[in-house]
Amino acid sequence: MSEQKKAPIFSESYTISGTKIVLIFAGVFTFMKIFAIFSSGLWLVPNLLVALPAVLMGIIAVYLLKTNQTNWWFIVIAFIVFVSVRMNEADWVIWLNNNL
Repeated sequence: MSEQKKAPIFSESYTISGTKIVLIFAGVFTFMKIFAIFSSGLWLVPNLLVALPAVLMGIIAVYLLKTNQTNWWFIVIAFIVFVSVRMNEADWVIWLNNNL
């Protein structure tokens, strides 16, 4: 009885699902940026640089899923990165276009 049970939210199946959600969002965001570049004629280099964190998170998610090493830290960090990129995306694209 002294053994502590883990909360269901911290089980391995939830971390696998969370990592898959990160992978899907990274793929959709990257596709959205590439589609916008070629269909709307947006700036190439700034938009690709803004999509770079999503590409990196997607690559890391694939690696974690292949090696069965999913954890909550990656999901939380990916969430913070995605939120910060989405909140500052327009400002970063303009700044990158003016300074590159």
